[in-house]
Amino acid sequence: DVVENNLCVMGGHSLAIANMVDTFEGGYAKRLHNIVTHNLAWNGHERSFTAEELGKVRDYLKKTLQDLEQVEEFPEPTFVLANLHRGNVLLNDAGEISGISQFNFAQAGVPAAEMYNAFWQFADAAVAPTAKVHAALVEAYQKSGGQFDPAEEATQKVMNVLNVNHFLRAATVYSSMRDRQDQSKPDLMRNRWGKRFKEEILFPLIEQGKVDYDLFSQIINEKWKP
Repeated sequence: DVVENNLCVMGGHSLAIANMVDTFEGGYAKRLHNIVTHNLAWNGHERSFTAEELGKVRDYLKKTLQDLEQVEEFPEPTFVLANLHRGNVLLNDAGEISGISQFNFAQAGVPAAEMYNAFWQFADAAVAPTAKVHAALVEAYQKSGGQFDPAEEATQKVMNVLNVNHFLRAATVYSSMRDRQDQSKPDLMRNRWGKRFKEEILFPLIEQGKVDYDLFSQIINEKWKP
């Protein structure tokens, strides 16, 4: 599969990639502002956050979005799956990647919109040091023609906003999730995840700037335990 001249060819299907970053006045900062504003307006958060907690999240995102508006240039838009994680990667019998599933969030966006989530989802210190995993992800992305530099200021600012926005929603969704087999019962495992996402990942992100990829992998790896 290739991306060329704003056309992504995937399995014989061609998807035109509009330069969506430029269709918003204010560039990618404007798009992030729209995404975050819609998320903050969702009243579902009130089930999992106190008014004081939501106030802290809103104040932090307001400030980080204002900082983002000062960024003069963002990376060129590219095809972004925006849902890349271990469960969506298909492997053959030899352990090689044979495909990717779930394109429901696919979009034109900056590379950070892909990689911020991949950094969380592929981290697993029990398997390999997180720094090495991230380095391998960046190297593979760049070898495939992607332009992504995690040390770049614009990239760091985008990833910060996306991290907080992601765990705000994840904390709410998982803390109230029902059992998939019996909707009359709570999904206790994922309810625990939601609580921990809020207390151990989201607020350390906001209050300390702490990005704990290893803790996230420990939390979600509960589903693999007997």
